[in-house]
Amino acid sequence: MSAKPRCFDLERVSSQDFDLWKHSQASDVKMCAHRRDRHEILAEILEATRGGVIKTHIMYKAKLSYDQLNCYLILLLQKGFVENLTMQRKSRTTLVWRTTEKGMRFLEDFRLLEM
Repeated sequence: MSAKPRCFDLERVSSQDFDLWKHSQASDVKMCAHRRDRHEILAEILEATRGGVIKTHIMYKAKLSYDQLNCYLILLLQKGFVENLTMQRKSRTTLVWRTTEKGMRFLEDFRLLEM
């Protein structure tokens, strides 16, 4: 029996729920490590899917596990930020993910806010 991946709702989860540095044991850890928030992960996925790529390539470019990637892709697909297409590749049908115009606008706005 396979375990269902744990997905989350971005509207209900706050970034404070995942703040590693609030734990007392983490006070000795150097603060040089940067922890990505959900928006940065979404932007990395959208950046990776600009030209249309397979899931494995997205997973490696965004540095996510397979279960994490599936949760984010479902969310992005529901919101209309990515689309999935079937392509014929080496006599095989391949599922390719690509950023939509709505996703491109989000990515542009996110990059402007980063500055």
